[in-house]
Amino acid sequence: MVSGLLVVILSFQFRSKQDFVIVLLIGTVAELGFEVLRLGFPPFGRVVNRVFGGLMRTGEQARLSGVPYYAAGVALSFLLFPRGVAVLAVLFLAFGDPIASIAAKYFRSQGSVTPWLVNRSWEGTLSAGAACFFITFGMSFILFAKHDFMVGERWILALVGGACAAIGESLPLRTNDNLSIPLIAGSLLWLYASFTGLVPGLVN
Repeated sequence: MVSGLLVVILSFQFRSKQDFVIVLLIGTVAELGFEVLRLGFPPFGRVVNRVFGGLMRTGEQARLSGVPYYAAGVALSFLLFPRGVAVLAVLFLAFGDPIASIAAKYFRSQGSVTPWLVNRSWEGTLSAGAACFFITFGMSFILFAKHDFMVGERWILALVGGACAAIGESLPLRTNDNLSIPLIAGSLLWLYASFTGLVPGLVN
């Protein structure tokens, strides 16, 4: 969550989206190089795993961690989508994914979880969608401040944003969630935002 917020805050410091994309791409390449060095040079890998092993998911010490996927998902979001859509896509990843996981674990501990797709539950998916509904509604005042919203249009945008995040979180794809969630949710939201005139096109 914190990393996603930092990315969003940093994005507002760049007047040019293209300049920010370059920074993100450089960071992604650097992180990938770090991972290759960790996996390909055992002495370095042992040090990294000893220091950061507690932050890694089970099995990540012997394979790519989620960090390069996260960096790539963020970079591609800002590369492909208009700034407003990219910011929301990153926030959907930063908040929707962990909230879905937390909700699923909680309801599972209560014995009332309802699975519906591979490694997905209704409780987790709906929790992610609800959180991203409020995120979209709140951020719309900042990201689309120049848009003259009609009555109810902002609420519809929030509903669409929550639905896009829920879809992105729930699809049981083979790729890492850090990459698939922002790209799927961002693509769906971009289609809606383009149709309603919130954004002019693929880039701005």
